[in-house]
Amino acid sequence: MRWVALLLLAGCASQPTTAPVVLTETRTVEVPVPVKRVPPADLAVDMTYATPELLPVCQGDYGITREGVETLIDSFREMRLRLARWRAWAQ
Repeated sequence: MRWVALLLLAGCASQPTTAPVVLTETRTVEVPVPVKRVPPADLAVDMTYATPELLPVCQGDYGITREGVETLIDSFREMRLRLARWRAWAQ
């Protein structure tokens, strides 16, 4: 059993090490230059919407006038159209 330990120690003894050989090669890699896309002017402006007229408490169905409802609907439609234009531009 002792001779096994001696063989293990002899096998694991310090051995001369050689420096690793590192091979290097210079390569030129072409990277595409990112191009900043500028959105159209009509998409870049802020959106403004008219505030609907609210009714006093307990008047009307939702406390908003008929014209106010139409204003909200028109604003929503305009937002959807603008979102569609943004998506079309982004593709």
